[in-house]
Amino acid sequence: LETTDRVKALATARNLFQQIKGKIAKNERLVSITTAELIQKHIERLNRTVTNVPHMGITPESLRLKEYYLRNWQDFVDHLGYTKITIDRIPKDNLREFGLWMLERPKKSGNMNTPRSAEQINNMVGEVLSMYNKTAKRNRLISADAIPDIDRVKESKDLGYKRDILNEEQYTKFWMFMEYTYSKGKKIDGNGNKVVDPLALRDKDELHKRLVFTKTIGILYNTGIRPGEFLKLKWSDITEPKTTTIENSTNNNVKITIRPEVAKTGVRRVIVVPVKKRFDVIKSCYKKMGIDVRPDDFILMNPAKNRQAYTRQNLYTRLQRVLKHSGLEQ
Repeated sequence: LETTDRVKALATARNLFQQIKGKIAKNERLVSITTAELIQKHIERLNRTVTNVPHMGITPESLRLKEYYLRNWQDFVDHLGYTKITIDRIPKDNLREFGLWMLERPKKSGNMNTPRSAEQINNMVGEVLSMYNKTAKRNRLISADAIPDIDRVKESKDLGYKRDILNEEQYTKFWMFMEYTYSKGKKIDGNGNKVVDPLALRDKDELHKRLVFTKTIGILYNTGIRPGEFLKLKWSDITEPKTTTIENSTNNNVKITIRPEVAKTGVRRVIVVPVKKRFDVIKSCYKKMGIDVRPDDFILMNPAKNRQAYTRQNLYTRLQRVLKHSGLEQ
């Protein structure tokens, strides 16, 4: 008991006995772990379920997001001074305000002028509770009564779409701006006139990149492929459909195969759509940039980064800029 004081030793022993007796009564294991050790165990369990096929486990991107959520939980526990306290000894009522603490916590990245997302914070709460239920409780490291009771933050009751959807008139305006203004290196000034866009001169390949983006938006709108799926498509996924007549053999159709590891649903699907010319234009733009397209290349790739696929953020950033310049977004 690490003491030579008999009275202190007896008091410590009685306290330990009560803790052990309580664990036995609650059907808990006698071993106790800290929050950091619990997080490590939970991450190790999640690692065993990582897969690139959706719905067969969790994707690497989901794992990174869960790790981020749990790092915030560890910061909260550290903030309360419970870093070295085992999870069964932390008063669960003291952990209730994790959501509010996150909401008030200063942001380290992103737009500093906007508050944290209530939806994301509630997702954090959900992952923390999942950790306590699926890792701590299931392994008898804590009883059901000791699982933290964390308050969720209030979310907006707006039942509208989370993202704006262009109607037919807006899409026509957007497409015409991209096709006849943006991809030509121009923009519309305050008087409604087309003028040279200085951003089009920032590098020698900018006009080719703009044309690739224009054709990409056209493909997305005319196929229904999700942006996340399109970003993972490779040229080997784009083939010509089998034809039986001369008339069909000269059309603009292509067969697009959405692999299970690419599809959001984890289910392979094939679509045939008349967008061949758009893919041909994208491929010709790469050729003009000095890039020989290979079958295993991503359709949207970054040649400056070992031909890696473009990210959602790359696509989102350019989309927001083009929407603003087109006049659809103020």
